[in-house]
Amino acid sequence: MRRLFYKGRLKDKLEITGDDAHHLKNVYRAKLFDEITVADDFNSAARMRITEFTDNSVILESVEEIELTGVPKVRLTLAFCLLKGEKTDLVLQKATELGVSKIIPIISDRVVVKLDEKRAAEKHKRWGKIVMEAAKQSGGLPPEVTPLMRLNEFLQKNPTNLIFFYENEEEATLKQSLSGIKGDDITLLIGPEGGFSIDEGERIIAAGGAPTTLGKRILRAETASITSIALVMHEMGEF
Repeated sequence: MRRLFYKGRLKDKLEITGDDAHHLKNVYRAKLFDEITVADDFNSAARMRITEFTDNSVILESVEEIELTGVPKVRLTLAFCLLKGEKTDLVLQKATELGVSKIIPIISDRVVVKLDEKRAAEKHKRWGKIVMEAAKQSGGLPPEVTPLMRLNEFLQKNPTNLIFFYENEEEATLKQSLSGIKGDDITLLIGPEGGFSIDEGERIIAAGGAPTTLGKRILRAETASITSIALVMHEMGEF
């Protein structure tokens, strides 16, 4: 059953407008009395029926409340350094499919992508659409995607249970780093192409980050993001 995400709290009757209404009517070619799953910002979900089409909206009425499936118990945040071209889009899509709760794009010393304020805002809007479509496809919830953040700003927010993958770390495995974690909130920090500088590594450790190795192979930054998420979800029993 197709899934729709509603900004706000579910009600017995909803009016769907904008892009969602357009997609229901013109892309998915929904028909009167078709049923869809609707999830809200409060992790509630319902099976709802299309009862009316207007020129600019689709009217839904609740059939029954249902349990929201595909949502991990672990609340995993991915903070990853901005990548070139479509690699950032790939990470956003796959992180959503794998059940990440929050995504923080990071600017670090070796990030080569340069965005002015206008371009950064445009990118942020695009990223929101990417995770929304990925969530609809995968049956999960769309993660929160924050605006671009510099590494120092990110560290000042005291991320919970911070694990960062560091090419200068050769011993501490992900399983070992996870063994010391308490609670269900975990933050993964992935460096850019070229990795973190020595100074950045020291600052991350000083902020409580656990330096961790992803093994002997040299992974591309986008591969490291996707691999680390999958490994954490497996270790936490979410696969």
